[in-house]
Amino acid sequence: MSEILAIVDNHDEILEGIDRAIFDKSTGKIYRTVSLVVINKKGEILIQKRALNKTYPGLWDIAAAAGHVLYGENYQESAIREAKEEVGLDVTEMIPLKKFFHESQKGHRRFMQTYLAVMDASEDDVVIQPEEVMEAKFLPLDEVKRMIEQSPELFRDLAAEVLNQALEVYEKDRKVLR
Repeated sequence: MSEILAIVDNHDEILEGIDRAIFDKSTGKIYRTVSLVVINKKGEILIQKRALNKTYPGLWDIAAAAGHVLYGENYQESAIREAKEEVGLDVTEMIPLKKFFHESQKGHRRFMQTYLAVMDASEDDVVIQPEEVMEAKFLPLDEVKRMIEQSPELFRDLAAEVLNQALEVYEKDRKVLR
């Protein structure tokens, strides 16, 4: 079954759907993506190492799950689907963090919506999809911040920005979120 991606204009309004198998991101067409940060009740963040056949191969991602928004799907529905597909988590509640436009060095243009889910989860709950994820693990927030500061080359682009978005909300609303 092919996936149909939502192609949007500069205002994030849907223009068309296009088959992902034939979509060439270098055309300059704008697409949508989501990024879901998961923090457990112990204050650990779930990070994943991207599969070698994916964009940013072998790099760590702050997002427990991330991916393209499909045509007919909203950002939140996409985040829920990606969490289930990539790491086997049933995410029912999440907080929208920020939606922003990003153009990569390769000229790939996208709107990215980031979310934060604080949930009762551990590594025992994580079931990775090997085609998408090589490894996933919960680590203390301070350790992940240190890893990004000391070795940013081990993380995909935007890792520090997405982490900061999540921590800003998590730290401010920690009592409410737990």
